[in-house]
Amino acid sequence: PLYRPDFAAIQARAEQEALAFASGGADALLLENPFDGADEDRLDPAAAMALALVARRVAQVAQLPLGVSVGPNDPLSALALCALGLAQFVRVPVLLGARISDHGVLESRYHALLA
Repeated sequence: PLYRPDFAAIQARAEQEALAFASGGADALLLENPFDGADEDRLDPAAAMALALVARRVAQVAQLPLGVSVGPNDPLSALALCALGLAQFVRVPVLLGARISDHGVLESRYHALLA
């Protein structure tokens, strides 16, 4: 939320990297935004929309399965991107238990996925 560079530049960089991985023989891609909403349980709506737009564009240009890992530990937003058809799999940094990271203590949010 504190770092707001040019969105077009972010999208162009994501496209460039996706194409590089695709041409290099990658089987799938993982899109992450580990520093958005670092002190919040959920990604803010603007960051979630930006991630959705980047995911859509990356999937279009790379033609590879796309996974998402949202924020330091926001599995609900990641699952929402899959529900929209923008990604095929999610990465959840802390599915069970807790861990200490550079964002502090990250606790499991699997119960929210089951609701």
